[in-house]
Amino acid sequence: MRVVLGNAARRLVDLTVLGFAAYAFVFVPLGKHTAYQHLRSVLSSKESVKAGDELKQAGHKLANELISQAQTHAHSTAESPSHAHGEPVIPKLAPANFSMVPAAPEEMVTCVAPSDTTL
Repeated sequence: MRVVLGNAARRLVDLTVLGFAAYAFVFVPLGKHTAYQHLRSVLSSKESVKAGDELKQAGHKLANELISQAQTHAHSTAESPSHAHGEPVIPKLAPANFSMVPAAPEEMVTCVAPSDTTL
């Protein structure tokens, strides 16, 4: 019960601090304007609007490229006969001399893969 009340009190303090910060951001002047008014004027300038438009265009270009790659990958996977009907893909086994378990629990043994890592 104390943990729940402690968490609730902590959240209440966090929300109170957040409320004071939001109040100061909107209503306390920094020079002639509040922080909110400064931010609004900066974000509505020609340069920031232009930067926002360029960012939007770059985002659309990236999204289109990712969609194109996903569609290409989906088509190439669908054409592959082993994946077309959901057949399982069997992984290659590790070499016979590879061990993930130490030989004796009392000894400090470092398990190292063989130098030939082509599995």
